[in-house]
Amino acid sequence: MKVACAWCKCHISGDPDDPVVSHGICKPCVKLHFPELADEMESDDELPRYAVNLADLMRMPPLCATFLIGSVRGEVSNIDKRKVDATIVELACDAERAEAIVAVIRVRYNRNELRCYKRGRRGGWKRI
Repeated sequence: MKVACAWCKCHISGDPDDPVVSHGICKPCVKLHFPELADEMESDDELPRYAVNLADLMRMPPLCATFLIGSVRGEVSNIDKRKVDATIVELACDAERAEAIVAVIRVRYNRNELRCYKRGRRGGWKRI
């Protein structure tokens, strides 16, 4: 679905349930002309962006897992119903802190030892 912004005429494409598309105004124009709606959109964008595989997390030393993930653990969800070990723990913190946690994890563990994920623009999880 392609929609043009009512003010700046840039192209908006996406889900019709998205407030930006349903109003027909791009995000920069919403922030400029409707700051109260922009605040509401910002709160929707603050979904957890990073996650750690639960099975891999359980193999970490308990003290390490507690200090790294314990204070920021969020929802537990399954990203692939066909796999037994596809359960993830979302990191319920800001992106900067989550990136720092992933960087610390990568110092000790490689990609295959402890799987970390980043949420894509469409809501899916990509292994990083």
